[in-house]
Parts: sequence; C-alpha cells; structure tokens
Amino acid sequence: MQIFLKSFEIFIILIMFVIIYYVIKIEKKGCGCASSNWDFQYIKFFTIALAIIYILNFIWRLSLTKFYRREFLFLTLVLLAGNLIYIYAIFKYLKRTKKCKCFQNKPWQEKVLFGYGTFLVVIYISLILSMTLLLFYKKNKQIQNIIRRIKTKLTQTT
Repeated sequence: MQIFLKSFEIFIILIMFVIIYYVIKIEKKGCGCASSNWDFQYIKFFTIALAIIYILNFIWRLSLTKFYRREFLFLTLVLLAGNLIYIYAIFKYLKRTKKCKCFQNKPWQEKVLFGYGTFLVVIYISLILSMTLLLFYKKNKQIQNIIRRIKTKLTQTT
C-alpha cells in the first residue's frame, strides 16, 4: 500500500509540473486570449502552490490527518475552497481556449489539464457522497444494526 501511495504522489507531482510547464509555455507564446484572464492566473499560482504542498508532503511525510485537527481546520477549509475555485477555473479556461485562435492544434498538456480537472470533480463528488452517507449512517440506528448483522454473518461464514 505504501508503494502505491508513493507512486500516486509522484504521479500527482508530475501532473502539477506538466500543468506548470503548459502555463509557462502559453505565457511565453504571448497569446492574450489564453493567458490574460483571471482563471489562467489562478491556475498558474494555485498549481504552483499545490506543487509545493505536494512536494513538501512527499519529502517530510506530513500526515494529512494532522490537517483535520481543530488548529488546521481553517487551512483545510481554505484548501477545499481553493480547489473548488481551481476546478471552476480549469473548465472555464478550457472552454475559453476552444474559441482562441492562437493554437493551430491543441497542446497535449491541455488534455492533461482537462483530465486532472475531471479527476478532481470525481474526487469531490465522492467526498460529498461519502460524507453524506457517513452523516446518514451516524444518525440512523437501523442502518447501523443492519450493517452490524451483515458483518457478523460475513465473519461467521469465513
């Protein structure tokens, strides 16, 4: 499991670097329709910030559970809100670049950006569903009893 987590962290860091490379490439190209809006600037700075956070986490093994303590609740909420704005900025930017005439053909990094944005949407939907189910589970004693019975039957059969 540790190897999978390390590999996943490296993969996310590589995606961050691909997005940063793409952003720098677009800026150097000087395409106003692609790089002049707030969403492009937000993607640039937030990706750099996320890359720094991921690299620090990878090097010093900061436990994400530490960020769920009461002291770090504000930081966690800021990161969650920042990620929601990041998702919105990614899709708004990609929609705008479809109309942009600076590119003869779309760079492959744009596909990575779309894939990462889609991945974040899936993660957030999963997070919201799991939190909802957890709250529902905690509130409903009948569901807890049913799950307990299923667990005992499963352990008895094995």
